Amino acid sequence: MVRTPSYDKSGLRKGIWTVEEDLKLIAYVTKYGCWNWCQLPKFAGLSRCEKSCRLRWMNYLRPNIKRGNFTQQEEELIIRMHNQLGNRWSVIAAELPGRTDNEVKNHWHTLHKRRVQQMNTVSNEETIATRSPTSSQMSDITSQLPSFLSSSEFSSIAEDDFGFLDSYIESMDESF
Repeated sequence: MVRTPSYDKSGLRKGIWTVEEDLKLIAYVTKYGCWNWCQLPKFAGLSRCEKSCRLRWMNYLRPNIKRGNFTQQEEELIIRMHNQLGNRWSVIAAELPGRTDNEVKNHWHTLHKRRVQQMNTVSNEETIATRSPTSSQMSDITSQLPSFLSSSEFSSIAEDDFGFLDSYIESMDESF
């Protein structure tokens, strides 16, 4: 098995962040702010790409990040907002102070996605069951047919294979 290189072709470091790198990033951002993520690695003395620095700060090192389990109120808010907004994780995370969009997204996909899909499947099956006519409802429908159309004629019309459409489709194919 081959180890992946710790540096890419352009000399930027890849992989796990070290404590020294974390301290450099924290020190630079607390002193100067995050004014330009493209220039930050160079000025902070990091040999990382700007995206890596930004994601490390936003998802792990920010001082106001809330860690730990989600509360019941947070979970209910995530489910309710996901039903309204869909997969707009940054908008949902904005309503949860201290939670990142990445953390909210991962929480949704690990815990709630399957639960909500199962609930939707059960409710869809129930609506389908209530919409499909029962045999008693079908007999009510046939009893309301006009007297000149007997139930046997109705069933033969319902089972018609619509052969008259075949000639129409063939003529459409020839024209194209």
